[in-house]
Amino acid sequence: MTLLSFALRIKEVRDLQNSYAATRDIDVLARLKDMEKELDRLIHSIITAPRNPF
Repeated sequence: MTLLSFALRIKEVRDLQNSYAATRDIDVLARLKDMEKELDRLIHSIITAPRNPF
């Protein structure tokens, strides 16, 4: 995953947070929770990925 696509996912989560704060729409909340879980998995995979020592 490129840095750009990672940044876009973070932006999408932030946009969903703002949308939920404005509307309190349960569908937006469900999407937000799904995106947060996906982002958490992605962050975990980046942190635990083997590092190239060179």
